[in-house]
Amino acid sequence: TTYSDLSSNLVIAQQYRVGLSALTATILVTGHQDNGTNKWNGTAWSQIYGGDGMDCFIDRTNNNIIYESYVYGDYRRSTDGGINWTTINTGLPAGDWLCAWHQDPVTATTLYAGGRSALYKTTNSGTAWSALGTPTGTGIIIEFEIAPSNNQIIYALKTGGNAVSKSINGGTSFTSVSTGLPTTVSPTDVAISNTNPNIVFVTYSGYGATAKVYKSIDGGTTWANISTGLPNIPCNTIVYTNGSATDAIYVGTDVGVYYKDNASGWIMFNTGLPNVSVRDLEIYYSTNRLRAATFGRGTWDSDLYTAVAAVPVASFTSTATTICVGQSVTFTNTSSGIPTSYSWTFAGGTPGTSTATNPTITYNTVGTFAVGLTATNGSGTNTLSQPNYVTVVSPTGIALPLNEGFVSATFVPTNWTLYNPDLSTTTWARSATVGFAPTTGNSMFFDNFNYNDAGNNDEVQAPKLNFSGLASAQMTFDVAYAAYDAATYDGLEVLVSTDCGLTYTPVYSKTGFTVAAGNLPTVAAQITSFVPTAAQWRTETINLSTYLGQTNVIIGFRNIAGYGNNLYLDNINLTGVATAAAPVASYTAGTTTICAGGSVSFTNTSTNSPTTNAWTFTGGTPATSTATNPTITYNTAGVYAVSLTATNAAGSNTATSPAYITVVANPATPTITASSPISFCQGGAVTLTSSASSGNTWSN
Repeated sequence: TTYSDLSSNLVIAQQYRVGLSALTATILVTGHQDNGTNKWNGTAWSQIYGGDGMDCFIDRTNNNIIYESYVYGDYRRSTDGGINWTTINTGLPAGDWLCAWHQDPVTATTLYAGGRSALYKTTNSGTAWSALGTPTGTGIIIEFEIAPSNNQIIYALKTGGNAVSKSINGGTSFTSVSTGLPTTVSPTDVAISNTNPNIVFVTYSGYGATAKVYKSIDGGTTWANISTGLPNIPCNTIVYTNGSATDAIYVGTDVGVYYKDNASGWIMFNTGLPNVSVRDLEIYYSTNRLRAATFGRGTWDSDLYTAVAAVPVASFTSTATTICVGQSVTFTNTSSGIPTSYSWTFAGGTPGTSTATNPTITYNTVGTFAVGLTATNGSGTNTLSQPNYVTVVSPTGIALPLNEGFVSATFVPTNWTLYNPDLSTTTWARSATVGFAPTTGNSMFFDNFNYNDAGNNDEVQAPKLNFSGLASAQMTFDVAYAAYDAATYDGLEVLVSTDCGLTYTPVYSKTGFTVAAGNLPTVAAQITSFVPTAAQWRTETINLSTYLGQTNVIIGFRNIAGYGNNLYLDNINLTGVATAAAPVASYTAGTTTICAGGSVSFTNTSTNSPTTNAWTFTGGTPATSTATNPTITYNTAGVYAVSLTATNAAGSNTATSPAYITVVANPATPTITASSPISFCQGGAVTLTSSASSGNTWSN
């Protein structure tokens, strides 16, 4: 029949804002839903104004001057620490439910008010207000910030397109600085470096998974999305740590606080804090304390973040992974966790070890070599080993042609190279089911549909090629690609290196989302995983004659990832036409010694395909000939020269043999005499004598 109050001392205040004294660590004010504006004096809370407490703050020069607000921008000022109040709305139209207002960082009696479509200003502590400029965007000013180091620079937030704007004349006018910022979620807060007005951060509400916090270092001309690492929950407030050399910030979300600086990713900063929506954050610098106003659990206080060195995670990049013998590679340490020392190992390199942060290593031997890095700090050690990281090749490539249709199950093909900078499983791969004639059912592809590999630009590189001795060279390949939609698509680049991979020149670069001249797609965009039909391939031709004479040509195929759709390549064919060479004249003879009246057959053995032949035969008949393989008669004894001039479109060459053919005179007819009568009985003998002293052959 009766109830007892059990709610005493529950910490359940729903706070919108907190305002700190700049002079005293123990004094602050807070605006509460339904429970007014309250003041903490270091030992106890007191309600200093009733109703709904909204944005509030304490004059930075005088603790007795307090500014509080009620709903719709109903502002009040107290000059006695919150005992008595004066309404200060003259010149102000009614505003939004919660109307942000701030004190000028230079002149304490100058205040600015948001919560309306235009920015308002007072120079007499709120006694009278006047309108300034209207920021870009839609609706009312959600929040704004005056740069501490230059009170002429003000950033303001609204909603819709061009929601973030900037004034460089104290709020008189504003221009949009929204390029690159989200438009489908609303900004919530803005924070500015206390020393550099060009360093600015904006937070966003809503559940856009990648749209939480953005940073600009050029006054809003460009923005970097620094949301990676935050959970997909609304971000409500942000505070910049004054004097931070690393741009340290704290962000209040619907579930606690997160910390980040230039040297770290997002770190949950919630130890001891309830899982509650944090609506405002302020820092008291004299004691380095962070104060948080929560919507449901009151006010919380914490030391500022102090970095504890984590165990390093070793990682590195390099200027090249494929080089020629004798070239050098510079390795860049990208280890996280603030290492204090490094230990490198370089198989096949000179030197083979190093303790430098970013060493340069020379490779003098052909082969594929491992690289290892051990990063160490006071918290521990971590090692990264890359077993086949650097490939050192001969400076002379293989001769054309090169034809690759990815028929072999081995990928990458023999002597080809895969460059996968983040070492992820998302990279170029072989398809055993998709391809284009004559290698239907086989191709190389990149899965941009299921994986977002943006920023990595994986490459497949052909073997090093030799373009010397060629009159022309070209490459053809077949490509098939469909974009995902008008905003989500990928690209393809073909690059050429002539210095063993140290530098590359693009010879082909296509992207886009429509089928059009100069664009990559071969079929209209589709939101399903793209698998091409035979009619959805296109043959590309690239003239490579620019590289004639080069002996170490590397050609790479680079995927420009945009989380779009699948990209296929097939039938990569490189061909060249050899440069015509002048003939080298040469010949042989069937015999080089004959009797007068005999003939010799000559065989042309000239190289490089002569188209005409000009023979001269001293002492021969005929004395000249244009036949390829002539037969010549020699009637007079003597020693004679032979000459051949072989000719084609590239030039002529002559071979001369000065004493090549020897012609011997025919002997006189011998006479025969008998030593006895030439008529005799059977069984008798006779001696016959020839007048020729040699060269006789007898027969009967």
